[in-house]
Amino acid sequence: MENKFDKLVSIIIPVYNGSNYLKEAIDSALNQTYKNIEIIVINDGSTDNGETEKIALSYGDKIRYYYKENGGVSSALNYGISVMKGEYFSWLSHDDIYDKDKILSNVNVIRDNNLDDNTIVVSSYYRLVNGNKVPAKNPLHGLYNSFEAYKLILNNDIINGLAILLPKKVFENNNLFNTKYIYIQDKMFWLGLALQGYNYYFYPDMIVYSRIHKEQVSVKKRNMYLKEMNNFVESLYEIFIQSNDILKLKELYIFTLKKEYADKNRKIKKYLINNKSLTFRENFRFSLLKIKNYAIYYLKKIYHMIKGY
Repeated sequence: MENKFDKLVSIIIPVYNGSNYLKEAIDSALNQTYKNIEIIVINDGSTDNGETEKIALSYGDKIRYYYKENGGVSSALNYGISVMKGEYFSWLSHDDIYDKDKILSNVNVIRDNNLDDNTIVVSSYYRLVNGNKVPAKNPLHGLYNSFEAYKLILNNDIINGLAILLPKKVFENNNLFNTKYIYIQDKMFWLGLALQGYNYYFYPDMIVYSRIHKEQVSVKKRNMYLKEMNNFVESLYEIFIQSNDILKLKELYIFTLKKEYADKNRKIKKYLINNKSLTFRENFRFSLLKIKNYAIYYLKKIYHMIKGY
């Protein structure tokens, strides 16, 4: 790949008890073909008898290393953002891996497509890894305006934060990752950028490898994720009714056509009907979608019961 510009990119690696995989992550960052980078490792209060710190310190001045009290991924990312010197931010989880062209691919997309990097979020695609590299879903490709991005991000797990490249500008005015949430902080942030007017450019290069962990599908974590999403939906609902943004509210209504968000769905539907913002045709179409989603919910529940998680 041909390098198009030489702005400094900060690769931030938050880590907690990461001795198993941290070395691979750091090595993948050091091996980038785009050389104007800094690598910042944030140790989020690891409790592994210094093993994580030992690995990080072994790299000497090849990386910048910081230790902080445990506060979660969001707090570690925010700490990294506060000390970064780069004009761009790139996130690498301690147990994941960058392809050697990850950063170069991101920055060249901005230049090759004449994108305004003050209003754009660039996202490549990724592969899920569980021992072996496996095919990813069919990726999106092209420019999506902020409303289109809002719809996509709300209704799909379309973004892996590791595939993103962000201008540091987006973090101005304390616009950081929300530390009150543990399981949806990244989805909240990407949605928040879309709601602030940022456009998204998706492209199909598979330059990030994200590991799958068995605990990611545990009942406890799934329930906590749903609890946080319900709280987030409530906050979005309040924002949209205050601004009377019916288009965004309808998209939120579509998202809640699932068993897990039944209470929120009824609340939004009541508001739309009272404001005569839901046509008969829309109501009929949404009812069919709700039936489909409920069927999927119960099938998944049966599957998890069989699998034992």
